[in-house]
Amino acid sequence: MTSESEAPPPVDVVAAGLERGRADDVVVLLAAMGIPAESRRRLGDDGWSVVVAAADDARRARTVIDEEFPEGPSGPARDEALRARRSLRVPVRQLWLGRADWAVAVALLACVGWFVHMQAAAPLTRARLLDLGAITWDQVWVGQWWRLASAVFVHFDAAHLLTNLVTLLLVGPPLANLLGPGRFLLIFLLTGVAGNLASHALAPSAGLKAGASGAISGVLGALGGTGLDPGWGGRFARWQVVGAVFAIYALLVGAGDGSDHVAHLGGLVAGMVLGAALTPPRAGDGPGR
Repeated sequence: MTSESEAPPPVDVVAAGLERGRADDVVVLLAAMGIPAESRRRLGDDGWSVVVAAADDARRARTVIDEEFPEGPSGPARDEALRARRSLRVPVRQLWLGRADWAVAVALLACVGWFVHMQAAAPLTRARLLDLGAITWDQVWVGQWWRLASAVFVHFDAAHLLTNLVTLLLVGPPLANLLGPGRFLLIFLLTGVAGNLASHALAPSAGLKAGASGAISGVLGALGGTGLDPGWGGRFARWQVVGAVFAIYALLVGAGDGSDHVAHLGGLVAGMVLGAALTPPRAGDGPGR
């Protein structure tokens, strides 16, 4: 099956630079598909090559090799690659009942604790809401940028708070348990700020703005962002992942009257970017990922 020769290169090389055992495996695979092939190694070559004699056979052979070895002839076979990807997936029960759930609880308690503090003293007038960290366009414009973060934890009433908490309980634990508590909290805060910044820049208003909806949309977007990595979301094309994220966004967050849609969408897009950027590398990937 194998031979060493100083003869000229064969008509068509369909795989090169292989270990001898892998080259023989490829020859057997092609033979099973009715494609005559041979493994050869010329003196001075770096590894073994698989050759076929006819151009038509070469096209078929490359198709078969690409299907069987999705990461290249020197990489794992299709079944091995599939098993490796499955081993990376977190069981569903661990997505909502995992060790990182405490990070979601921190975000929830921060919102609830600040709401209780808001209710404990004087009535919630406009002036007091501003003191508590709500956003108004003119004050951010003159330099109070900290409001872009503080407003994430300010809610105008119990219904506003409850809606956000329920949604966060649905989408928060999976992200925390996929990426870790530190990344989850970072995404929650940064996407909340990004949503408020988008609203400030693109939808200026004299009214007060506040709430965690931009951050929660960001958490949802980050979940979609993890699916943009082929090693984590390999079952679906990227356009399918993006479409699913926006469909779920419409169901969970929606577009009701009075909602700050620009902040929501700003957080969603920022979350997708951060989710893709902060997804940890797969086993075997280099540090550059």
